[in-house]
Amino acid sequence: CLDIDECSLSDEATGLNFNNCSINSTCQKTNASYSPGLCLDFDQCSSYISGNCSVNSTCNNMFGSYSCKCDVGYTGSGLPSAGGCFDIDECTDPGFSRCSTNSTCNNTDGSFECPCDVGFSGDGLPTAGGCLDIDECSVPSRNRCSANSTC
Repeated sequence: CLDIDECSLSDEATGLNFNNCSINSTCQKTNASYSPGLCLDFDQCSSYISGNCSVNSTCNNMFGSYSCKCDVGYTGSGLPSAGGCFDIDECTDPGFSRCSTNSTCNNTDGSFECPCDVGFSGDGLPTAGGCLDIDECSVPSRNRCSANSTC
């Protein structure tokens, strides 16, 4: 008897294979048979195909397929052919937390920052303390009053 490699059988005219494995998986041949349920996944994310995801996205391998998801701070399809991922302007988008009072929102690539305005200090985020008034009178390096005046 001659062992037939069912994993390599296909109909070239129609492009159909006879092993029930998808185009994105590999048939696992066993001795004198094959297992139609034993298709090994082809990891598209660890191969050249992962280049199909756009910059600022993450490839997620799924059995027989993959998907692309934009990274935090970006929005879009994740696929270059469908617009890819682009920066979310957190400073103008009403769906995102903004900076606290007495700070200025600066959009950055994939994020944003909230530096406190002159005369204030802190992190600029309302959830973490915001920007507090600096008491220039209590900080000698900031006290601009002359020796003959009271701050």
